[in-house]
Amino acid sequence: MVVMPLSMSHAIDRVNSCFKNEVCPEGKVCAAYKVPSKSELNKRLRMIQKEYKKPWKVQDWGLHWFSKLNEKIRLKYNGFNIKKSAYKETVVLKYKDRGLTKKTKFYVYDKKDPKYPKNSGKKKPLLLVIPPIYDISPFDYWQAYDFAERGYKVAILDLGGMSYVSPLQPTSSINKSTLKTIGDANRVIEYMISRAYVDPENIGIFGFSLGGNIASLVFSVNPKIKVLSTVSSGAKFAELLTNSNQTVAKIYRKMRKKRENIATDLAYLKTLKKSLLFDPVYFAHLRNPEDVYMVFSDNDTSVPTKNQKELESAFCASEELGTSRWEKGEHFPVIVKD
Repeated sequence: MVVMPLSMSHAIDRVNSCFKNEVCPEGKVCAAYKVPSKSELNKRLRMIQKEYKKPWKVQDWGLHWFSKLNEKIRLKYNGFNIKKSAYKETVVLKYKDRGLTKKTKFYVYDKKDPKYPKNSGKKKPLLLVIPPIYDISPFDYWQAYDFAERGYKVAILDLGGMSYVSPLQPTSSINKSTLKTIGDANRVIEYMISRAYVDPENIGIFGFSLGGNIASLVFSVNPKIKVLSTVSSGAKFAELLTNSNQTVAKIYRKMRKKRENIATDLAYLKTLKKSLLFDPVYFAHLRNPEDVYMVFSDNDTSVPTKNQKELESAFCASEELGTSRWEKGEHFPVIVKD
């Protein structure tokens, strides 16, 4: 269970004074967002805390030296240096949700053998990585090895690949998937603190693209996470999924409009917005703006630049304050550059 620190409890009483709904681009459909009322915000936070309270057990655990062959091939194919070594630990936790057994799967990377975490001499900082919604990417693997060599423990949460936004999944169920992911991230942190010799005061979270969208949400509602970093990520999920040119978003949009008899993009946006109760816009003001660093891409169509600007203002971030940076270019080139 997450017990909100005093600073976060007080933040519930205020609105997000920095957030700004940007002008809707021509040819797109948009929706105005605002911070929910105090009673509604507390209701949604109670839903999250209920998810945090679910007890878990370790179902499966496996240890590998260096990496699987396919990871090495992917890293080499993308031009990264693969002369890095780390132990990779695969962990599956199980828990009950309304009588059904659910799983939280993630991968831990560490320079030291996870079987003997105390041999490292001191507790290590933890970096939690939220991958893009389509699957764990080569960039996530590369970052895991790189930060492991720098003395971190790195945990990559497995979102289930395409199943997270499967075209077969109705729009009404995306909120459940989002709430589960918020809970999964907390379960990873609980495991890492209790069993992997992690410093609870040094936990950060990172994500790029749509993984950064989720990371920013997870950070905003979990005070165990001290810092957030994102690249080319945005806010207002419903609007983003409506206007994004990203392949997964387009396939999902086309299929759900057909299956659910949704005639227009505006109707699709309204359907998603009504379903999605969790968004960084609603919760970002609960966190200290000094604890974020975000890189944004101008002229982005995968995560529309409009939505990136709105994520920036939701967290009161800016280049002037040194908490954000803007790069020129489309989505993928900016990610590669960063």
